[in-house]
Amino acid sequence: MHRDMDISICKEASHQMKLCMLREPSKLKCAPACPKDLLPDQLLKLGNGELWEQASELNLQDCIECSLCDRVCPSEINLAQFFGHGKVIEKQRLAVNAEKLRIQDRFENHQARLQAKEQEGNQRRQQRMNERLQRLQQSRGGDQ
Repeated sequence: MHRDMDISICKEASHQMKLCMLREPSKLKCAPACPKDLLPDQLLKLGNGELWEQASELNLQDCIECSLCDRVCPSEINLAQFFGHGKVIEKQRLAVNAEKLRIQDRFENHQARLQAKEQEGNQRRQQRMNERLQRLQQSRGGDQ
């Protein structure tokens, strides 16, 4: 149910932004209204394409969701809600990536420990083999 609502929010915002750009392509009022100097029109375009990583590069996480861009938008797009949704998605993506890195690091450390343990075992076996050969040579030398 929540996912369906998110999709409808995205579709509605996309449709309204297209109407806004057709009516007044050079008169987007949302950017000057933003107290964080974000580019709500660009963030909306990226969000509509589900390019939240690129939206994050345009400082989406800095959005304080004050709704000032909503108030000045001639198409009455609920940008703050849309950006809030995008921030949650990006935060989840970052958490998943961090977990993947943690798992990969853990695996690599485990592999390194296994390799070190195997080398240690090989060295002990080689040392025992050398000791046996040395004892064998000494016992043969004592027999002569």
